Amino acid sequence: MGGLSGRLIVLDLAKSVGAIMKLAAIVGFFFVSPYVAREIWGFVSAGLYRNERKYVRAFAPASFLLFLLGCVFGYFLLIPTPCLRCRP
Repeated sequence: MGGLSGRLIVLDLAKSVGAIMKLAAIVGFFFVSPYVAREIWGFVSAGLYRNERKYVRAFAPASFLLFLLGCVFGYFLLIPTPCLRCRP
């Protein structure tokens, strides 16, 4: 890849463990979020009227899709990537 190795250089043991823990927390949050959303909906829906539930059911999928679109935007456009054509 143009002289770039895919190795991560870590100068401190605590930072490497912290990076692994942070990645595990983010991935864990991603996988558990549907269950948490379902539990929150079960709690909130008990206090809503029927017409209010109708509005939430209409806007919840759109909100989820916009959240995923924001994640994709952040991943592809905001996170810096190494320049593969740049050489020192």
